[in-house]
Amino acid sequence: MATPTSTIRYVDDAHASARFYGKLLGAEPSYDAPVFASIPIADNLRLAFWNRDVILPPIEGTGSEGELCLSAKTPDELDQLWAGWKEDGISILQDPVDLPFGRTFTATDPDGHRIRVLYREG
Repeated sequence: MATPTSTIRYVDDAHASARFYGKLLGAEPSYDAPVFASIPIADNLRLAFWNRDVILPPIEGTGSEGELCLSAKTPDELDQLWAGWKEDGISILQDPVDLPFGRTFTATDPDGHRIRVLYREG
């Protein structure tokens, strides 16, 4: 079986996206090429960014086809993250809310990709 090593987001500016997520996740970006950058998100796993205008084969659509999901350790941590992101000017789609699967909020990155933060007991 092949080993997963990265997930790629198609973006307008790979380096700007790497800086955005690097700040958001506390990770140091690496600029692997003029149109490609990445950050480490787990052991042997990277979140990568590729300028959409040079991808072959060309892509269709924009950034809202899925979500990057992040876990909060407590409901208070989730609320603090939301407040900090809002203060930093990150686009918030959904303020913190309690849903059947847990407490959550949803934001977007500069390219419209959704980021969901979730606290779930247990």
